Amino acid sequence: MAAPLSCEIHRLGYLTTIRERKVTPGPEVKPGYMRELLPDSAPTDPEDWDCIFRDIEKVIMPGVVHWQSPYMHAYYPALTSWPSMLGDMLADAINNIGFTWASSPACTELEMNVMDWLCKALGLPTFFLHHHPDSTGGGILQSTVSESSLVALLAARKARIQQEKRTDPADRDLDDSVVNSRLVAYASDQVMMGWVRDPHTRTYHWQIPLSRRFRSLKLWFVMRSFGLKNLQGHIRHVCSLSLLESLVRCDPNFDMPAERHLGLVVFCLKEGNALTQELLRRLTRSGTMYLVPADIDRKRIIRFTVTSQLTTSEDIIRDWNIIRKMAADLLAEDRWQSSEVFYLFFFIIYHFFK
Repeated sequence: MAAPLSCEIHRLGYLTTIRERKVTPGPEVKPGYMRELLPDSAPTDPEDWDCIFRDIEKVIMPGVVHWQSPYMHAYYPALTSWPSMLGDMLADAINNIGFTWASSPACTELEMNVMDWLCKALGLPTFFLHHHPDSTGGGILQSTVSESSLVALLAARKARIQQEKRTDPADRDLDDSVVNSRLVAYASDQVMMGWVRDPHTRTYHWQIPLSRRFRSLKLWFVMRSFGLKNLQGHIRHVCSLSLLESLVRCDPNFDMPAERHLGLVVFCLKEGNALTQELLRRLTRSGTMYLVPADIDRKRIIRFTVTSQLTTSEDIIRDWNIIRKMAADLLAEDRWQSSEVFYLFFFIIYHFFK
C-alpha cells in the first residue's frame, strides 16, 4: 500500500521515523508545558511557513502520543492511510455543513451509500441497510464511540417509551418525560453499543450535532483504493499478531483472566493488582510502548492490542521481552523487600523476648 505523501509530511519525516520516537511523552512533559513555548498572543504580522513548520517538532511533537507507532498497544486501532488523508483534505476544501439533505445532497447521499457498503462488508442483516426493500434502518458515521453509544441509548429510550404508550392504556396520554422517569438502562461493564435497526426508534438527526462534515469521503476513498480483499487481509494480519497470547500463557509469572478477542490480549501478574499496576506504570514511564489498564471482576489487567499497520511479529516479540524483563525485576524487588520485612520482624521479636 504505497502512499503519495504531501511534500510537507515528507519533510517532517513523521511516519518514516516513527519507530525512533518514544510512544508517549517523556516525564518533562507536564500539564502546561506548552505555555513557555508559545508567545503570549497571536502574531500581528504573518510568519514564514518554514518557521511555522519547524515549530511542529519543537512545540507539538514533545506532547504527542504516537498512535501510529508500532509500539502503540493502548485503547483501540485508530489508523490512517493516504486515501483517508486525501479524503479529509478534500472534505476540508469543500467544507460542507451537511445539516440537511438540501444543504449538500452529495454529503448525505454518499454517506448513505458507503454505510450500505460497510454494512454488507461486515455481514450485518439487511434491516440495517438504507437501500433495501425489506429495510427500515440505516445509520451515519459518528465522530466518536461516545456519541455512537449515546445515540444508541437515546434510540432505545425512544423505542421503549413508544412501546409503553402503545401497550398500556394508562400511559397513552402521558407526556414522554413521565414515562421516561420510570425507565432503567442495563448494560454489562464491558458494553459497546452501535450504528440503528428501526428509523422509528432513532433520534431525529441520528447524531448529537445538527451539522456534520463530509466524513463519508474518507471511507469512500479507502474502500475504493484498497478494496475489500486487502482490507480483510489487513484485519486478518492484525489478528495473527496476537502471538502475545501464547507467550503470556507460557510464562509462570503471568495470568490471562479473559480469552483473546480478535487482536486484543489481556494479562496480569499472578502476584496481584498492586504489582500489575506498578508494572504498567513502569512500562508507560519508559516510553517503549503504550498500554492501558482495565478491570475484570475486580482484577487489574493490562490491555495489549495492535493499533498500527506498521507493527510486525518482531515488534511483538520485542515488546514481550521488555514486559517480561520489567516484570522479573519488579518481582525480584518485591520478594527482596518482603524478605527484609520478615527478617526485621523476626529480629525485633527475638530481641523483645531475649
